[in-house]
Amino acid sequence: MENRAVESICFVVDRMLGVLARNLRMFGFDAVYERSGDFPSLLLRAVREGRWLLTRRRVKQPLGSDVVLLNISEDPPEAQTIQVLRAMPGPPPPDRWFTRCLRCNDLLREVSPEECSERVPEYVLSIHSSFRECPRCGRVYWGGSHSERMRKSMIRWLKDAGHGIHGDSHGPKSGLFAGS
Repeated sequence: MENRAVESICFVVDRMLGVLARNLRMFGFDAVYERSGDFPSLLLRAVREGRWLLTRRRVKQPLGSDVVLLNISEDPPEAQTIQVLRAMPGPPPPDRWFTRCLRCNDLLREVSPEECSERVPEYVLSIHSSFRECPRCGRVYWGGSHSERMRKSMIRWLKDAGHGIHGDSHGPKSGLFAGS
């Protein structure tokens, strides 16, 4: 039950929290990043789509609304990420990590090495066989040393938020990071 509740969480993030949106996408969360700064529109979207609203603004929970509003009080993006993770009913499931484009927020799709050979360095093609691509922006992702550092940060953030993770304590083995 706890994981199902966490899996259904999605966000709308205001323009002051772009790195936080990226960090949430690393965990596989649908985190729409709105650059407009129009708070009423953000609130309307959060209500209409059942999203948590993450903002640096000091606002009170909207009356009569089911939207979860988090006033982000922390400054460094890592601390902001921990603040959001603490507010969740449980940890994000590791099998969803690295499933979204860090730039576009779209779900990634598996692609063959041949499909991405024009956009991936030859060396990477020679040592990796698993690739994912964003259907919107075309960015290609693969596992590597950067994804391992990201995974370690994510595990640390979960620990600092008071969450463990279910299953593999190192997150998914298919963690991918963009290279193009």
